[in-house]
Amino acid sequence: LLIAGERRPSHAAGRIYQQIEIEHGPFRRLVELGVEVVADEARASYEDGMLEVEIPLARPDEGVRRVHIE
Repeated sequence: LLIAGERRPSHAAGRIYQQIEIEHGPFRRLVELGVEVVADEARASYEDGMLEVEIPLARPDEGVRRVHIE
């Protein structure tokens, strides 16, 4: 999963932040998921400073192949 964007400078007079990774500028993060997913069904939303990404897991191949042993 690759997340990229640009944080624009904002005038936040009087606001207190606990932690900010970057003040402003471009950013890019690569997150290794470690499982197979259905990328075409991914959804993302951004609300109140929170990015939420939903990617469904791929179903394991349900076709079972049996091999006769002699």
